[in-house]
Amino acid sequence: MGGAASRWVEDFSPGALKAIGALEFLAVVGLIVPAALGIAPVLVPLAATGAVLLFTGAVIMRLRRGERATIIVDLVYLAMAAFVAWGRFGPGSFTRLTQRGALSQARPRPMTRESLPGRGRLVP
Repeated sequence: MGGAASRWVEDFSPGALKAIGALEFLAVVGLIVPAALGIAPVLVPLAATGAVLLFTGAVIMRLRRGERATIIVDLVYLAMAAFVAWGRFGPGSFTRLTQRGALSQARPRPMTRESLPGRGRLVP
């Protein structure tokens, strides 16, 4: 195996490892795809909350195994997921702005000759 950081795998059954891998994959997809494609933005905070729960379990498992040296990476991921969940569920969240229609009001204006600097004349 890959060293002390990967010995935790020995404590879990193959089915549990597949479930953990599937949850991690779903968290990644739920964080990236809705924001990238602009569909179902409510999935982002839900996926971030799921990632918080997943990494909380990882931190607890590392503490129980006494792997304090390898816990830092899990804590960083936990903090990032918590930040995304807080930001997306918070008062200025993307989903709330979308639901209120604030983002749909911020449409770009068409450019006209009058809106250009120098009234549309070419400047050498």
